[in-house]
Amino acid sequence: MQGKNSVIHRKAQAAREEFDARGMSTAKALRVALARVADRCYGLPLVVTTVEQVTISQASVQDAVADGGLLALLDGEDRHPGALCLDPQFVMGLIEVQTTGAVKNTQAAARPVTRTDAAICAPFIDRFFESASSQLEENSPKIEMENYQFGDMVEDARTLALALDNPDYDVFRLSVDLGDGAKTGLMTVFIPIAQHTERAMRKGVFAQSSSGPPGLGDIVRNAPVTLTAVLDRLEMPLKDACKLEVGMCFPISPGALADAQLTSTGGHVAARVMLGQVNGFRAARLIAGRNGPLLQDGGAQAPGLRSDDRQTGETPEPPADSHLSLQPSGHLGGEAHESRTTSEAGDSVQSEALRAGADNGLAEV
Repeated sequence: MQGKNSVIHRKAQAAREEFDARGMSTAKALRVALARVADRCYGLPLVVTTVEQVTISQASVQDAVADGGLLALLDGEDRHPGALCLDPQFVMGLIEVQTTGAVKNTQAAARPVTRTDAAICAPFIDRFFESASSQLEENSPKIEMENYQFGDMVEDARTLALALDNPDYDVFRLSVDLGDGAKTGLMTVFIPIAQHTERAMRKGVFAQSSSGPPGLGDIVRNAPVTLTAVLDRLEMPLKDACKLEVGMCFPISPGALADAQLTSTGGHVAARVMLGQVNGFRAARLIAGRNGPLLQDGGAQAPGLRSDDRQTGETPEPPADSHLSLQPSGHLGGEAHESRTTSEAGDSVQSEALRAGADNGLAEV
C-alpha cells in the first residue's frame, strides 16, 4: 500500500513541477530545496507529497506546533527569528541516513529529542534554507526570503512561541516520504511576514517599506568618535602646572609632528600619526596602529603631505634643567597650538584632519 501511494505521489509531484515551472513561489522554493538538498547532499530519496501554507498570528504559534520532534529557532540577518519543526519520523530518517546510509522501514520510537539529534539535523536545515533562498533570488526577484540558519534547539512549544515576537507568520507544512516510502515525515516552517516579503517587493521593482529601526551594529558604526592628536607629553612640577596662563610657551621637540599619537577618550592610544598639510588642509597620516607599523619604510611620505617640522636628523637634546622654564610668549613664527592643562599639547580631531604646527617648535598655552 505504501509503495502504491508512493507511485501516485510521484505522478502528482511531476504534474505539480510542470505547473510550477511557470513561476517560483515561496512554497515551491521550499519544496524543491527540500528534495534537492536531501538527494544531492545526503543521497536520501525524498518526495514532498503536500505543501500547506497558512497565515497565523503570534498568539496562535503554540497551537500550531505539534508535540514531539525537533523544535528549532532560526537565525537570520534581521532581528526577527523564524522557527522550524521536524516530527520524530523526519528526525529519525535524517539520523538513519547519516549513520547507516539508508532509512529503515520502521516506525520511529517515541523518545525525547536530544541536542545530539539537533546537531545531526542542523547542517541539513542550513543547506535547506540556503538552497531555497538562492532559488527565489535567481528565479523570482520580486520575492525575498531570509537565508535562515539553525540557531538553537528549544524544549517545548511554549518556549518556542515566547521566542517568536513577530506579529504574524506564514506557516508552511511540508509532508514528505523518506527513503522511497520507508518513513512519512512532516516539516513545519514559521517565517515572519515582515521578512517573508512576497508583499514587500525589493530591488526597486516596487517601493519597499522600512524594515524597522536600525540594529545595534548600525548604531555603533555610526556613533561619533572624538580623537585627540597629542604632539608631546611634558613633565613639570605641580607648582609650575598651576602657573600656566595664556601667553606662556614651552618647547616642543622638532620631531613631534612626525610621531604624534592619536588618542581616544580616557587616553587610550589608537594610532601613531604624522601631522601635516594636504592641499592646504590640515591632515593626519597614519604611520602605525595597534598591530604595529603601517609603513615598511618609516621615512616614506605620502604625496602632497608636508610636515614643516619633519624629523630628518637627531632629536635635539632637552635643556639641562629637568623642569620646564615657562616664559611669556613673544611673536611666534607660525600658528600657535593650544595645550591641555594635563601637559598634553594637542588638537582635537573631529571630521577634519590636522594642520602642521609652529615652525619654531614652540606651542602656546
